[in-house]
Amino acid sequence: MDDLIGKSLITLGNPAGSEHNFTQILWQTIERGDSWKGEVKIRKKDGATLWTEAVVSPLRRDNEPNEGFTVIYQDVSEKKHYED
Repeated sequence: MDDLIGKSLITLGNPAGSEHNFTQILWQTIERGDSWKGEVKIRKKDGATLWTEAVVSPLRRDNEPNEGFTVIYQDVSEKKHYED
């Protein structure tokens, strides 16, 4: 996991099959200082895809601009399998 700290969001996987404006909505949300939560199908480095629930939260201190963000992914592939 240490190899991911400080890397760009795209390092964690590419949105696959998401709305075309997914990235724009996500950035607008965290730039407002809000957290974004949703299901995203990502493509891993090895080319495999999986469904995740992602929470992207800005890092901020009182009265200071955002300093970055944290991303937490949870694999929900099995859940999505049973929804279909």
